[in-house]
Amino acid sequence: MRPRYWFLKFYLIIALIFGFLSLSDNFLSVLDVSFNIYNLTLLIIGFFFFFLNVITIPMFHHHRVEKIAYVLPIYHIITYIIFLSLGFYLISLENVESLVWTSLTVTGFITSLFEISFSAYLLRRFNSQIREEASYRPSS
Repeated sequence: MRPRYWFLKFYLIIALIFGFLSLSDNFLSVLDVSFNIYNLTLLIIGFFFFFLNVITIPMFHHHRVEKIAYVLPIYHIITYIIFLSLGFYLISLENVESLVWTSLTVTGFITSLFEISFSAYLLRRFNSQIREEASYRPSS
């Protein structure tokens, strides 16, 4: 059975969009601009993206996608849990130094750039298989 890449393409495009949203959120944090509706929207999108990543791993297995594609959903799950736990912990503290928040923002920039670059790399890497699958017609 041939691997199917339609789900991989869908996932990588969503990961790229999420990476750019995260990058813009970090950029707004640096500028000290805060829009409550934007932050709430990103929180909800991040929550759904977490569950998409959980679903993605068995979907990749079902579609027999190459193992390198598993890096991104596993990375997203791990970083989501770490950042969420760290965020809850820091919010529970009454006084947190600004250096901690600055460090988190810089880490957010780095992780967002990794998400964007690795998603783009995987899209380029699998582009020929995605195009081949789109034009594939089974013989009768």
